[in-house]
Amino acid sequence: MRTAFPDRFTPDSSELVLAIEAGEYPDVMPYRVCVVKNLDAPCNKKLLTAAPVLAFGSTFAKPMFPNMIGMPMPGRRSAHSLVNIPIQPQLKPQLVWRGTDFNFISIQKAHERPKFENYYAQGETDPSVDQHEAATAMLKQHFSKLLPRWQGAVLTAESEIEARRTNTLPKLNMKFPIGKLKDAKWAEAGFPGIGERMDKSELATYKYHIDIGGGGGTTWTGTMDKLKMPGLLFHHKTVAKDYIHDDIQPWVHYVPVEADLSDLMEKLEWAESHQAEAREIAENATRFMNKLSEPEGFEELFVQHMIKPLVKVIEAYQPMNLRNDVAWSRAFQSLGGDQWTPLIECTAHDGCQELEGTKKYDDRDTTHTPLGQLKWGGH
Repeated sequence: MRTAFPDRFTPDSSELVLAIEAGEYPDVMPYRVCVVKNLDAPCNKKLLTAAPVLAFGSTFAKPMFPNMIGMPMPGRRSAHSLVNIPIQPQLKPQLVWRGTDFNFISIQKAHERPKFENYYAQGETDPSVDQHEAATAMLKQHFSKLLPRWQGAVLTAESEIEARRTNTLPKLNMKFPIGKLKDAKWAEAGFPGIGERMDKSELATYKYHIDIGGGGGTTWTGTMDKLKMPGLLFHHKTVAKDYIHDDIQPWVHYVPVEADLSDLMEKLEWAESHQAEAREIAENATRFMNKLSEPEGFEELFVQHMIKPLVKVIEAYQPMNLRNDVAWSRAFQSLGGDQWTPLIECTAHDGCQELEGTKKYDDRDTTHTPLGQLKWGGH
């Protein structure tokens, strides 16, 4: 921020306090009912005038939290860090997915990972029936309750059963890589939910992709990786979104798919019967991601999703201009915290330095660095 806004951070500048959230999913448990309903309005009218929160991770697709600003994900998860994918002469005609057996938007508590013991009496299978078909049929009965990634695995199992009957290639190949299925008993019982591991280069040899959301409702770089691949992306539309989702459009860069995958087969059949249109969408996505991978395109992305939001936040901030530690302590206490620990000290001349150890801070302790020069964390 000092580099981007040198005039704002000088020895004579007033303080700037920012609320920052970073994680797979925003901690909004007090508003759980609102999130479960996926309201198309603020969860609370007070949020319309609340201080902005810079969310470096997944946010919400609908305006339930109008003060939450989606920012690029932390670490090596930017569009500029994507690996170049070689052009494939011919793509395999399957919809492929590989991923971990994560939960899905835990705050909603609307989906479950199937427990083997709940489906098989005393954990035993019937050797007289086809294990593949029996396990698939049982899971399909509870399809609507399953995690979306498990729903994908069940649809794949059905596709494989149909392919065996017709002696054709299964249309779907959505599986958990070896070692990523939390309950291995399902594989032992004959459910084909585990597939071979694939790196990005191998995934790029397939014609169709899907980015099934995980714990935060999205896949972070998974969406960007698959947009860049030569195949067509079926984008999993959920209550959550990432910053990059504002820059891509349905039927231009991807084919949208409902959160419960209820329309996946219909959309796949559309792609199969509209090859020219599907190819154009895939090529649009690849061109877009290739542009973001170049310095000029990445600069545009940086300005759009970093600089512009910060400009609005900085311009809207109203300094408190408190000049002593006690006043700052009371100001932070009014936000709900009665103790604060200084983590980093920033000065005009020496930059920012991490403080050694922790030090309790309240009205009775005014011997250390002024709060106006610190980044704060409650405890």
